[in-house]
Amino acid sequence: MYPANNNGGSSITSYVLEMNQGAKDTPFTEVASYVQTSFIMQHTVTYATDLIVTGRIYTFRFKAVNNKGNSSYSELLTVACNAPPSKAPTPVVNYSYSTRSSIFVSWDLI
Repeated sequence: MYPANNNGGSSITSYVLEMNQGAKDTPFTEVASYVQTSFIMQHTVTYATDLIVTGRIYTFRFKAVNNKGNSSYSELLTVACNAPPSKAPTPVVNYSYSTRSSIFVSWDLI
């Protein structure tokens, strides 16, 4: 997310990031754990902190706030949550495709 292009003549004092609960028509709630700098806001969604449930589809939005009030909400961002892999597969070196200056490595998809 990037800072608002138009602040209505008053500096932006904060941004509000919200997400729904991973089901259609669930209410949006504020995500308070994102990092905001002068140029970019970022938030890494985590299972434990944000109570993310595998298999759900989450929707995010944000708005800017200044002393004139709140902006309109941003466009929605929708994210599907898959389970993280339990273990990365073991890489295998294929010497027949390797050269003196490069090594060919492959692995099976999980």
